[in-house]
Amino acid sequence: MELEKLKKLHNITCEMLGAILSGKKVLRIIGLDKVEGWSKFLSTISLETEPELWGKKENMDKGEYGYVIIEKDKLLAKIKENRDKHRDIFKKALSGWEGRVVKELQRAVKDALSGKEFRTYFSLPQPVDHTPEYDAIIEQIEWTEDKTIDLDIGKFNQFIRDDWGWKKDFLDNASSYMVKV
Repeated sequence: MELEKLKKLHNITCEMLGAILSGKKVLRIIGLDKVEGWSKFLSTISLETEPELWGKKENMDKGEYGYVIIEKDKLLAKIKENRDKHRDIFKKALSGWEGRVVKELQRAVKDALSGKEFRTYFSLPQPVDHTPEYDAIIEQIEWTEDKTIDLDIGKFNQFIRDDWGWKKDFLDNASSYMVKV
């Protein structure tokens, strides 16, 4: 029985890799099969070679992990709100970072002038401004003539919940230069 499970996993994995390597597009995940006795889930994929079908609403699954339709104006307002919050945190963190850098440099100069050992390297990572990422999305949405926008769960998390792959690192860095984030 274990061999059967391994064969099924191997076949699905090979099918997915083969599709990607041959240039086919993986259109969507259409369901999950639980392999009996395993705690893992295997994705069943649908491969589509007709580019005109990629990304169209009728080819996306609705539901909990599918997509949502959002009014363009509401989406723009939320992304702009998230961008403004991000920019505010960035500015405060940058100001705190500049203050820390100046303080460390002043200390190094003071120690050097008094003949003490001094540091020439400071581990103070500069805050990163992701405002251009928000602006690019805003511009793209503003250029569309559609009144509504379809968001999959990943884009919903980014655009509405402001949950980006870089967000944790950004907040960790910013909080090291700010009293409160």
